[in-house]
Amino acid sequence: MMNGNLIFNKKGQLTPIIIIAIIVVVGILVYFSVGDSSNQRIVDPEIAPIYNYVEGCLKESAAEAIIETSKYGGYTTVPERSLENGIPYYMQEGKNLMPSKEKVESEIARYIDNSVYFCIKEFSDFPDFNIKDSDRKISADIENEIVNLEVNYPLSISKGENSYRVNDFRFNINARLGQIYEEVTYLMEDQVKHPDSLCILCAREVSANNDLYVSTINYDADTVIFTIRDEKVKIDNQDLVFSYVIELEEYEL
Repeated sequence: MMNGNLIFNKKGQLTPIIIIAIIVVVGILVYFSVGDSSNQRIVDPEIAPIYNYVEGCLKESAAEAIIETSKYGGYTTVPERSLENGIPYYMQEGKNLMPSKEKVESEIARYIDNSVYFCIKEFSDFPDFNIKDSDRKISADIENEIVNLEVNYPLSISKGENSYRVNDFRFNINARLGQIYEEVTYLMEDQVKHPDSLCILCAREVSANNDLYVSTINYDADTVIFTIRDEKVKIDNQDLVFSYVIELEEYEL
């Protein structure tokens, strides 16, 4: 009987400890699952305005980078083979000059790196803090309907006796750049096979199947400017426009 009471008392003493342990474990699991699913970072409230400000600048620069890079066929700097207005040749002298997706991603990253400085303004909006930054490492990953950005941007922040450090920013921009790139790849594959003509049926297929608008302009007798416009998914209320140039070969009888 005493043994029974002893067992009962032990259970009574251990039950609150077990409950507390379960609550702690569940809390930890919820904490990490939320962090993984939303890519949010836990930031000290003291520096949260700085973190949000930097993240906002990065997002603004990323949106601008995607718009400008697409406008010039995946480039931020005008390539050697391009028209006077900066639109690049994707085919010239029978050669496929379309940049790889990795090249476009690196161009987006470079644009962000070059422009974010002007947005941050040397942290002049936070005069009460001492903020030191280091070189940024930016990578872009183009998917069909989003562009993922990962930015390693070390920031050392101090105010009085308190010091903080921030490194990583992760976010994405809604843009069908990956989808457009795939469709341009499809058009270019046919163009390589038929360098002396345009596949109008292919362009209509791209337009109809993806809710995109494909248009062409004759720049001269053998040069055609292709423009693909996405009016469905906008960036900062702007259509995503992707342009490139094709030089047709003369048809041989």
